[in-house]
Amino acid sequence: MKIALIHVLFLLFEICVFVDADIETVSVTEGDSVTLHTNVTEIQSSDVIEWRLNGSRIATISDDSIITEGSSRDRPKLDKQTGDLMITNIRTTDSGEYKLKIRNTRGSSEQTFSVSGVSGVDEVKSVSVIVGDSVTLNSGTIIQRDDVIEWRFLNSPIAEHNRKTGNFSTSDGPDGRFRHRLQLDPQTGSLTIRKTGPKHSGFYEAVIRKSSRTHTIHRSYSVTASGEMKSALSVKEGESVTLNSDLTEIQRYDLMLWMFEDTVIAEIIKAQKRFSIYDDFPDERFRDRLKLDEKTGSLTITDTRTEHDGLYELKINSIRFNIHKRITVTVSDPGLSAGTVVGISVGVVLLAYAVAAAVIYYRHWISELKARIDPQRVFEGESITLNPDGVLQDDTLLWMFRGAHIAARESAALGFTVHDQRFGGRLELDDKTGSLTIMNTIAADSGLYELQIIRSGKISGKRFFVSVFINIPEENNRNNPEDVPLTTVYG
Repeated sequence: MKIALIHVLFLLFEICVFVDADIETVSVTEGDSVTLHTNVTEIQSSDVIEWRLNGSRIATISDDSIITEGSSRDRPKLDKQTGDLMITNIRTTDSGEYKLKIRNTRGSSEQTFSVSGVSGVDEVKSVSVIVGDSVTLNSGTIIQRDDVIEWRFLNSPIAEHNRKTGNFSTSDGPDGRFRHRLQLDPQTGSLTIRKTGPKHSGFYEAVIRKSSRTHTIHRSYSVTASGEMKSALSVKEGESVTLNSDLTEIQRYDLMLWMFEDTVIAEIIKAQKRFSIYDDFPDERFRDRLKLDEKTGSLTITDTRTEHDGLYELKINSIRFNIHKRITVTVSDPGLSAGTVVGISVGVVLLAYAVAAAVIYYRHWISELKARIDPQRVFEGESITLNPDGVLQDDTLLWMFRGAHIAARESAALGFTVHDQRFGGRLELDDKTGSLTIMNTIAADSGLYELQIIRSGKISGKRFFVSVFINIPEENNRNNPEDVPLTTVYG
Protein backbone atom coordinates (compact mmCIF):
# COMPACT_ATOMS: atom_id res chain seq x y z
CA MET A 1 0.00 0.00 0.00
CA LYS A 2 2.81 2.37 0.94
CA ILE A 3 4.62 1.60 -2.31
CA ALA A 4 1.47 2.34 -4.32
CA LEU A 5 0.96 5.63 -2.47
CA ILE A 6 4.57 6.67 -3.11
CA HIS A 7 4.13 5.83 -6.79
CA VAL A 8 0.99 7.98 -7.03
CA LEU A 9 2.72 10.89 -5.29
CA PHE A 10 5.64 10.60 -7.68
CA LEU A 11 3.32 10.74 -10.69
CA LEU A 12 1.54 13.77 -9.24
CA PHE A 13 4.90 15.45 -8.70
CA GLU A 14 5.80 14.86 -12.33
CA ILE A 15 2.65 16.39 -13.78
CA CYS A 16 2.11 19.24 -11.32
CA VAL A 17 2.77 22.87 -12.17
CA PHE A 18 6.25 24.00 -11.13
CA VAL A 19 6.61 27.65 -10.25
CA ASP A 20 10.05 29.18 -9.80
CA ALA A 21 9.58 31.97 -7.30
CA ASP A 22 13.11 33.28 -7.72
CA ILE A 23 13.36 36.67 -9.37
CA GLU A 24 16.47 37.39 -11.43
CA THR A 25 17.50 41.06 -11.28
CA VAL A 26 18.82 42.44 -14.57
CA SER A 27 20.13 46.02 -14.83
CA VAL A 28 21.11 47.55 -18.14
CA THR A 29 21.89 50.99 -19.53
CA GLU A 30 19.59 52.68 -21.99
CA GLY A 31 20.62 51.74 -25.53
CA ASP A 32 22.07 48.36 -24.55
CA SER A 33 20.53 45.08 -25.62
CA VAL A 34 19.77 42.22 -23.24
CA THR A 35 18.94 38.56 -23.82
CA LEU A 36 16.83 36.74 -21.22
CA HIS A 37 17.56 33.02 -21.41
CA THR A 38 15.07 30.16 -21.08
CA ASN A 39 17.94 27.68 -20.56
CA VAL A 40 16.18 25.41 -23.04
CA THR A 41 18.53 23.71 -25.48
CA GLU A 42 15.86 23.11 -28.11
CA ILE A 43 12.11 23.73 -28.10
CA GLN A 44 9.99 20.61 -28.65
CA SER A 45 6.87 20.60 -30.82
CA SER A 46 4.62 20.35 -27.75
CA ASP A 47 6.28 23.27 -25.97
CA VAL A 48 4.59 26.65 -25.63
CA ILE A 49 6.86 29.57 -24.68
CA GLU A 50 5.17 32.72 -23.42
CA TRP A 51 6.79 36.02 -22.36
CA ARG A 52 4.89 38.74 -20.46
CA LEU A 53 5.89 42.26 -19.40
CA ASN A 54 4.10 43.60 -16.34
CA GLY A 55 1.32 41.08 -16.93
CA SER A 56 0.81 41.83 -20.65
CA ARG A 57 1.81 39.20 -23.18
CA ILE A 58 4.55 40.42 -25.54
CA ALA A 59 5.81 37.26 -27.29
CA THR A 60 4.77 33.64 -27.81
CA ILE A 61 6.17 30.56 -29.54
CA SER A 62 3.60 27.83 -30.28
CA ASP A 63 3.41 25.25 -33.06
CA ASP A 64 6.57 26.68 -34.64
CA SER A 65 4.94 30.11 -34.89
CA ILE A 66 6.38 33.28 -33.31
CA ILE A 67 4.00 36.07 -32.32
CA THR A 68 5.10 39.41 -30.83
CA GLU A 69 2.61 41.85 -29.34
CA GLY A 70 2.53 45.24 -27.64
CA SER A 71 3.74 48.72 -28.49
CA SER A 72 7.40 47.71 -28.82
CA ARG A 73 6.91 44.52 -30.76
CA ASP A 74 9.58 45.31 -33.38
CA ARG A 75 12.36 45.29 -30.77
CA PRO A 76 11.79 42.11 -28.74
CA LYS A 77 13.20 39.17 -30.71
CA LEU A 78 12.57 35.51 -29.95
CA ASP A 79 15.08 32.78 -30.69
CA LYS A 80 13.07 30.10 -32.48
CA GLN A 81 15.30 27.29 -31.23
CA THR A 82 15.60 28.22 -27.55
CA GLY A 83 12.80 30.73 -26.90
CA ASP A 84 15.30 33.26 -25.54
CA LEU A 85 13.98 36.84 -25.53
CA MET A 86 16.28 39.59 -26.79
CA ILE A 87 15.30 43.23 -26.20
CA THR A 88 17.32 45.49 -28.47
CA ASN A 89 18.11 49.17 -27.90
CA ILE A 90 16.51 49.04 -24.48
CA ARG A 91 14.82 52.11 -23.04
CA THR A 92 13.76 53.04 -19.52
CA THR A 93 10.17 52.34 -20.57
CA ASP A 94 11.18 48.69 -21.11
CA SER A 95 11.85 48.35 -17.38
CA GLY A 96 9.57 46.05 -15.44
CA GLU A 97 8.79 42.44 -14.58
CA TYR A 98 9.33 39.96 -17.38
CA LYS A 99 7.74 36.59 -16.79
CA LEU A 100 8.66 33.48 -18.76
CA LYS A 101 6.22 30.57 -18.80
CA ILE A 102 6.98 27.25 -20.48
CA ARG A 103 4.12 24.77 -20.89
CA ASN A 104 4.29 21.21 -22.21
CA THR A 105 2.80 17.77 -21.60
CA ARG A 106 4.88 17.36 -18.43
CA GLY A 107 3.54 20.52 -16.79
CA SER A 108 4.83 24.07 -16.73
CA SER A 109 7.57 26.21 -15.25
CA GLU A 110 7.98 29.92 -14.67
CA GLN A 111 10.88 32.33 -14.31
CA THR A 112 10.67 36.03 -13.43
CA PHE A 113 13.18 38.69 -14.44
CA SER A 114 13.15 42.17 -12.91
CA VAL A 115 14.67 44.40 -15.60
CA SER A 116 15.67 47.96 -14.75
CA GLY A 117 16.81 50.32 -17.49
CA VAL A 118 19.18 53.08 -16.42
CA SER A 119 18.66 56.41 -18.15
CA GLY A 120 21.41 57.11 -20.66
CA VAL A 121 21.26 60.89 -20.85
CA ASP A 122 25.03 61.13 -21.01
CA GLU A 123 25.89 57.60 -22.05
CA VAL A 124 27.69 58.57 -25.22
CA LYS A 125 28.24 55.44 -27.25
CA SER A 126 29.81 57.31 -30.13
CA VAL A 127 33.43 57.90 -29.11
CA SER A 128 35.64 60.29 -31.09
CA VAL A 129 39.39 60.27 -30.51
CA ILE A 130 42.34 62.01 -32.13
CA VAL A 131 44.73 59.70 -33.97
CA GLY A 132 47.45 58.57 -31.58
CA ASP A 133 45.33 58.87 -28.42
CA SER A 134 44.32 55.87 -26.33
CA VAL A 135 40.70 55.03 -25.59
CA THR A 136 39.21 52.61 -23.07
CA LEU A 137 35.78 51.11 -23.69
CA ASN A 138 34.29 50.43 -20.27
CA SER A 139 32.45 47.16 -19.78
CA GLY A 140 30.38 48.76 -17.02
CA THR A 141 30.68 45.76 -14.73
CA ILE A 142 32.90 44.08 -12.18
CA ILE A 143 33.83 40.53 -13.26
CA GLN A 144 32.09 37.94 -11.09
CA ARG A 145 33.03 34.30 -10.90
CA ASP A 146 32.21 32.47 -14.14
CA ASP A 147 31.32 35.72 -15.97
CA VAL A 148 32.51 35.82 -19.57
CA ILE A 149 33.18 39.00 -21.56
CA GLU A 150 33.87 38.77 -25.27
CA TRP A 151 34.88 41.84 -27.28
CA ARG A 152 34.09 42.04 -30.99
CA PHE A 153 35.12 44.46 -33.72
CA LEU A 154 32.95 44.47 -36.84
CA ASN A 155 31.58 41.13 -35.53
CA SER A 156 35.04 39.51 -35.29
CA PRO A 157 36.26 38.42 -31.81
CA ILE A 158 39.31 40.41 -30.66
CA ALA A 159 39.45 39.78 -26.88
CA GLU A 160 38.01 37.52 -24.20
CA HIS A 161 37.95 37.47 -20.41
CA ASN A 162 36.86 34.03 -19.17
CA ARG A 163 37.86 33.39 -15.58
CA LYS A 164 36.42 29.87 -15.55
CA THR A 165 38.54 28.60 -18.45
CA GLY A 166 41.46 30.89 -17.65
CA ASN A 167 41.27 32.54 -21.07
CA PHE A 168 42.41 36.15 -20.72
CA SER A 169 43.52 37.12 -24.17
CA THR A 170 43.56 39.71 -26.92
CA SER A 171 44.13 39.17 -30.62
CA ASP A 172 45.63 41.21 -33.44
CA GLY A 173 42.32 41.13 -35.29
CA PRO A 174 41.59 39.32 -38.56
CA ASP A 175 43.98 41.54 -40.52
CA GLY A 176 46.50 42.37 -37.77
CA ARG A 177 45.33 45.96 -37.30
CA PHE A 178 45.32 45.69 -33.49
CA ARG A 179 48.86 44.33 -33.15
CA HIS A 180 50.22 45.20 -29.66
CA ARG A 181 47.45 47.75 -29.15
CA LEU A 182 44.78 45.95 -27.08
CA GLN A 183 44.75 45.60 -23.32
CA LEU A 184 42.12 44.02 -21.02
CA ASP A 185 41.41 45.14 -17.47
CA PRO A 186 41.54 41.98 -15.30
CA GLN A 187 38.94 43.30 -12.85
CA THR A 188 36.33 44.82 -15.15
CA GLY A 189 37.14 43.35 -18.56
CA SER A 190 37.22 46.87 -20.05
CA LEU A 191 39.12 47.14 -23.35
CA THR A 192 41.85 49.71 -24.03
CA ILE A 193 42.98 50.52 -27.57
CA ARG A 194 46.37 52.24 -27.55
CA LYS A 195 47.77 54.51 -30.27
CA THR A 196 44.54 54.60 -32.24
CA GLY A 197 44.52 55.12 -36.00
CA PRO A 198 41.80 55.54 -38.65
CA LYS A 199 41.76 51.76 -39.22
CA HIS A 200 40.56 51.29 -35.63
CA SER A 201 37.37 53.23 -36.32
CA GLY A 202 34.25 51.12 -36.38
CA PHE A 203 31.67 49.21 -34.37
CA TYR A 204 32.73 47.45 -31.16
CA GLU A 205 30.56 45.20 -29.02
CA ALA A 206 30.97 43.76 -25.53
CA VAL A 207 29.01 40.53 -25.01
CA ILE A 208 28.73 39.95 -21.25
CA ARG A 209 27.46 36.51 -20.27
CA LYS A 210 26.56 36.54 -16.58
CA SER A 211 27.57 33.68 -14.30
CA SER A 212 23.91 33.03 -13.41
CA ARG A 213 23.44 32.07 -17.10
CA THR A 214 19.98 33.64 -17.02
CA HIS A 215 20.83 36.64 -19.17
CA THR A 216 23.40 38.18 -21.51
CA ILE A 217 24.09 41.91 -21.92
CA HIS A 218 25.25 43.40 -25.23
CA ARG A 219 26.97 46.80 -25.13
CA SER A 220 27.88 48.58 -28.33
CA TYR A 221 30.33 51.39 -29.06
CA SER A 222 31.07 53.34 -32.21
CA VAL A 223 34.68 54.57 -32.29
CA THR A 224 35.95 57.21 -34.71
CA ALA A 225 39.68 57.95 -34.78
CA SER A 226 40.50 60.94 -36.96
CA GLY A 227 42.37 64.24 -37.13
CA GLU A 228 46.04 64.98 -36.67
CA MET A 229 48.17 63.96 -33.72
CA LYS A 230 48.49 66.89 -31.35
CA SER A 231 51.46 65.51 -29.50
CA ALA A 232 53.55 68.72 -29.60
CA LEU A 233 52.80 72.40 -29.25
CA SER A 234 55.28 75.28 -29.53
CA VAL A 235 54.72 78.70 -28.00
CA LYS A 236 56.88 81.79 -27.42
CA GLU A 237 57.59 82.84 -23.86
CA GLY A 238 54.96 85.26 -22.55
CA GLU A 239 52.25 84.00 -24.88
CA SER A 240 49.29 81.81 -23.95
CA VAL A 241 48.76 78.24 -25.10
CA THR A 242 45.56 76.19 -25.01
CA LEU A 243 45.64 72.43 -24.57
CA ASN A 244 42.46 71.24 -26.25
CA SER A 245 40.40 68.38 -24.85
CA ASP A 246 38.85 67.88 -28.32
CA LEU A 247 35.44 67.56 -26.64
CA THR A 248 32.45 69.57 -27.81
CA GLU A 249 30.90 69.41 -24.37
CA ILE A 250 31.64 67.63 -21.09
CA GLN A 251 28.98 65.05 -20.27
CA ARG A 252 27.12 64.95 -16.98
CA TYR A 253 29.10 62.20 -15.25
CA ASP A 254 32.52 62.80 -16.80
CA LEU A 255 35.70 63.07 -14.76
CA MET A 256 38.66 64.94 -16.27
CA LEU A 257 42.19 65.28 -14.90
CA TRP A 258 44.95 67.48 -16.34
CA MET A 259 48.44 66.48 -15.20
CA PHE A 260 51.92 67.92 -15.57
CA GLU A 261 54.87 65.67 -14.76
CA ASP A 262 52.47 63.21 -13.09
CA THR A 263 51.04 65.87 -10.78
CA VAL A 264 47.36 66.85 -11.02
CA ILE A 265 47.04 70.54 -11.95
CA ALA A 266 43.31 70.68 -12.82
CA GLU A 267 40.24 68.56 -12.23
CA ILE A 268 36.67 68.55 -13.47
CA ILE A 269 33.90 66.47 -11.89
CA LYS A 270 30.83 67.57 -13.84
CA ALA A 271 28.31 65.77 -11.62
CA GLN A 272 29.52 67.78 -8.62
CA LYS A 273 29.95 70.96 -10.67
CA ARG A 274 33.56 70.96 -9.55
CA PHE A 275 36.06 72.83 -11.75
CA SER A 276 39.26 72.87 -9.71
CA ILE A 277 42.68 74.31 -10.54
CA TYR A 278 45.67 73.22 -8.47
CA ASP A 279 48.18 75.91 -9.40
CA ASP A 280 50.12 75.49 -6.14
CA PHE A 281 52.53 73.16 -7.96
CA PRO A 282 55.50 72.34 -5.66
CA ASP A 283 57.38 75.39 -6.98
CA GLU A 284 54.23 77.44 -7.78
CA ARG A 285 55.25 77.79 -11.43
CA PHE A 286 51.57 77.78 -12.47
CA ARG A 287 50.38 80.33 -9.91
CA ASP A 288 47.49 82.37 -11.46
CA ARG A 289 48.34 81.06 -14.93
CA LEU A 290 45.80 78.25 -15.47
CA LYS A 291 42.30 78.64 -16.89
CA LEU A 292 39.71 75.89 -17.47
CA ASP A 293 37.01 75.96 -20.10
CA GLU A 294 33.98 74.71 -18.15
CA LYS A 295 32.20 73.59 -21.32
CA THR A 296 34.94 71.62 -23.08
CA GLY A 297 37.51 71.02 -20.35
CA SER A 298 40.33 72.58 -22.40
CA LEU A 299 43.18 74.04 -20.34
CA THR A 300 44.88 77.38 -21.09
CA ILE A 301 48.29 78.38 -19.71
CA THR A 302 48.75 82.15 -19.75
CA ASP A 303 52.01 84.13 -19.69
CA THR A 304 54.07 81.01 -20.37
CA ARG A 305 57.66 80.57 -19.19
CA THR A 306 60.30 78.04 -20.16
CA GLU A 307 59.60 76.27 -16.86
CA HIS A 308 56.25 75.28 -18.38
CA ASP A 309 58.04 73.05 -20.91
CA GLY A 310 57.14 69.41 -20.56
CA LEU A 311 54.58 66.64 -20.90
CA TYR A 312 50.93 67.37 -20.15
CA GLU A 313 48.41 64.55 -19.88
CA LEU A 314 44.62 64.60 -19.97
CA LYS A 315 42.55 61.69 -18.69
CA ILE A 316 38.85 61.71 -19.48
CA ASN A 317 36.85 59.13 -17.59
CA SER A 318 33.22 58.61 -18.63
CA ILE A 319 30.87 55.80 -17.69
CA ARG A 320 31.18 54.40 -21.20
CA PHE A 321 34.79 55.15 -22.10
CA ASN A 322 38.14 56.62 -21.01
CA ILE A 323 40.43 58.70 -23.21
CA HIS A 324 44.12 59.37 -22.54
CA LYS A 325 45.83 62.27 -24.30
CA ARG A 326 49.46 63.40 -24.15
CA ILE A 327 50.66 66.82 -25.26
CA THR A 328 54.24 68.07 -25.19
CA VAL A 329 54.62 71.84 -24.82
CA THR A 330 57.81 73.69 -25.80
CA VAL A 331 58.19 77.31 -24.67
CA SER A 332 60.91 79.30 -26.50
CA ASP A 333 62.53 82.72 -26.14
CA PRO A 334 60.63 85.16 -28.47
CA GLY A 335 63.91 86.66 -29.69
CA LEU A 336 65.32 83.42 -31.12
CA SER A 337 65.03 82.33 -34.74
CA ALA A 338 63.25 79.14 -35.71
CA GLY A 339 66.54 77.37 -36.51
CA THR A 340 68.05 78.43 -33.21
CA VAL A 341 64.92 77.30 -31.39
CA VAL A 342 65.20 73.84 -32.95
CA GLY A 343 68.87 73.58 -32.00
CA ILE A 344 68.28 74.81 -28.49
CA SER A 345 65.25 72.56 -28.12
CA VAL A 346 67.41 69.52 -28.85
CA GLY A 347 70.01 70.76 -26.38
CA VAL A 348 67.35 71.47 -23.79
CA VAL A 349 65.95 67.95 -24.20
CA LEU A 350 69.40 66.43 -23.67
CA LEU A 351 70.05 68.72 -20.72
CA ALA A 352 66.61 67.89 -19.33
CA TYR A 353 67.51 64.20 -19.32
CA ALA A 354 70.72 64.94 -17.40
CA VAL A 355 68.92 67.18 -14.92
CA ALA A 356 66.16 64.60 -14.54
CA ALA A 357 68.71 61.93 -13.73
CA ALA A 358 70.25 64.15 -11.06
CA VAL A 359 66.84 65.00 -9.59
CA ILE A 360 65.90 61.33 -9.45
CA TYR A 361 69.21 60.59 -7.69
CA TYR A 362 68.78 63.32 -5.07
CA ARG A 363 65.01 62.97 -4.65
CA HIS A 364 64.75 59.18 -4.78
CA TRP A 365 62.77 59.12 -1.53
CA ILE A 366 59.76 60.77 -3.21
CA SER A 367 60.01 59.08 -6.60
CA GLU A 368 57.13 56.73 -5.89
CA LEU A 369 54.94 59.68 -4.90
CA LYS A 370 55.13 60.69 -8.56
CA ALA A 371 53.35 57.48 -9.47
CA ARG A 372 51.04 57.57 -12.42
CA ILE A 373 47.37 58.26 -11.80
CA ASP A 374 44.70 56.06 -13.35
CA PRO A 375 41.36 57.77 -12.63
CA GLN A 376 38.14 55.92 -11.98
CA ARG A 377 35.28 56.69 -9.57
CA VAL A 378 32.93 55.58 -6.83
CA PHE A 379 29.32 56.57 -6.17
CA GLU A 380 28.08 57.98 -2.87
CA GLY A 381 27.23 55.32 -0.32
CA GLU A 382 29.65 52.75 -1.70
CA SER A 383 32.88 51.69 -0.02
CA ILE A 384 36.38 51.88 -1.45
CA THR A 385 39.65 50.24 -0.41
CA LEU A 386 43.05 51.77 -1.16
CA ASN A 387 45.55 48.92 -1.37
CA PRO A 388 49.23 49.92 -1.09
CA ASP A 389 50.60 46.40 -1.85
CA GLY A 390 54.05 45.28 -0.75
CA VAL A 391 53.84 46.66 2.79
CA LEU A 392 56.00 44.85 5.39
CA GLN A 393 55.09 44.26 9.03
CA ASP A 394 57.83 46.53 10.37
CA ASP A 395 57.08 49.41 7.98
CA THR A 396 55.94 52.71 9.46
CA LEU A 397 52.89 53.97 7.55
CA LEU A 398 51.41 57.45 7.39
CA TRP A 399 48.11 58.09 5.57
CA MET A 400 47.22 61.65 4.54
CA PHE A 401 44.16 63.20 2.94
CA ARG A 402 44.54 66.56 1.21
CA GLY A 403 47.82 67.00 3.08
CA ALA A 404 46.35 66.32 6.55
CA HIS A 405 47.27 63.22 8.58
CA ILE A 406 44.35 60.83 8.96
CA ALA A 407 45.99 57.59 10.13
CA ALA A 408 49.37 56.17 11.10
CA ARG A 409 50.92 52.83 11.94
CA GLU A 410 54.22 52.55 13.76
CA SER A 411 54.34 48.79 13.10
CA ALA A 412 51.92 45.93 12.55
CA ALA A 413 52.28 44.90 16.20
CA LEU A 414 51.18 48.32 17.50
CA GLY A 415 48.29 48.77 15.04
CA PHE A 416 46.82 51.93 13.54
CA THR A 417 45.93 55.26 15.09
CA VAL A 418 43.31 57.50 13.46
CA HIS A 419 44.21 61.19 13.72
CA ASP A 420 41.37 62.85 11.85
CA GLN A 421 37.74 62.39 12.87
CA ARG A 422 36.26 64.07 9.77
CA PHE A 423 35.24 60.64 8.48
CA GLY A 424 33.03 59.98 11.51
CA GLY A 425 34.12 56.41 12.11
CA ARG A 426 33.91 55.45 8.43
CA LEU A 427 37.58 54.47 8.12
CA GLU A 428 38.78 50.88 8.38
CA LEU A 429 42.49 50.08 8.45
CA ASP A 430 44.08 46.70 7.91
CA ASP A 431 46.91 46.26 10.40
CA LYS A 432 48.72 43.72 8.24
CA THR A 433 48.42 45.09 4.71
CA GLY A 434 48.12 48.82 5.45
CA SER A 435 44.99 49.04 3.29
CA LEU A 436 42.64 51.94 3.97
CA THR A 437 38.88 51.44 3.48
CA ILE A 438 36.46 54.36 3.35
CA MET A 439 32.93 53.18 4.04
CA ASN A 440 29.65 54.82 3.02
CA THR A 441 31.47 57.42 0.94
CA ILE A 442 30.24 60.99 0.53
CA ALA A 443 31.19 63.70 -1.95
CA ALA A 444 33.47 65.38 0.62
CA ASP A 445 35.69 62.27 0.59
CA SER A 446 36.90 63.16 -2.91
CA GLY A 447 40.53 64.18 -3.19
CA LEU A 448 44.14 63.10 -3.01
CA TYR A 449 45.12 60.37 -0.52
CA GLU A 450 48.83 59.82 0.08
CA LEU A 451 50.59 57.01 1.86
CA GLN A 452 54.18 57.40 3.08
CA ILE A 453 56.03 54.15 3.77
CA ILE A 454 59.13 54.43 5.95
CA ARG A 455 61.41 51.40 5.76
CA SER A 456 64.96 51.27 7.17
CA GLY A 457 65.15 55.07 7.17
CA LYS A 458 64.06 55.38 3.51
CA ILE A 459 60.76 56.94 2.45
CA SER A 460 58.64 55.73 -0.43
CA GLY A 461 54.97 56.17 -1.06
CA LYS A 462 51.84 55.83 -3.12
CA ARG A 463 49.09 58.23 -4.15
CA PHE A 464 45.41 57.53 -4.62
CA PHE A 465 43.02 60.06 -6.16
CA VAL A 466 39.45 59.30 -5.17
CA SER A 467 36.44 60.94 -6.80
CA VAL A 468 33.08 60.30 -5.15
CA PHE A 469 30.18 60.97 -7.50
CA ILE A 470 26.83 62.13 -6.22
CA ASN A 471 24.08 59.55 -6.47
CA ILE A 472 22.20 59.70 -9.75
CA PRO A 473 18.68 61.12 -9.23
CA GLU A 474 15.90 58.59 -8.70
CA GLU A 475 14.16 59.66 -11.88
CA ASN A 476 17.04 58.07 -13.78
CA ASN A 477 16.24 54.70 -12.14
CA ARG A 478 19.90 53.94 -11.58
CA ASN A 479 19.99 50.99 -9.24
CA ASN A 480 22.58 48.77 -10.81
CA PRO A 481 25.81 48.43 -8.84
CA GLU A 482 27.43 46.54 -11.71
CA ASP A 483 27.08 49.33 -14.27
CA VAL A 484 30.05 51.29 -12.92
CA PRO A 485 33.40 50.38 -11.44
CA LEU A 486 33.13 49.98 -7.68
CA THR A 487 36.64 51.15 -6.85
CA THR A 488 38.47 54.37 -7.48
CA VAL A 489 42.15 53.84 -6.90
CA TYR A 490 45.06 55.75 -8.33
CA GLY A 491 48.55 54.58 -7.63
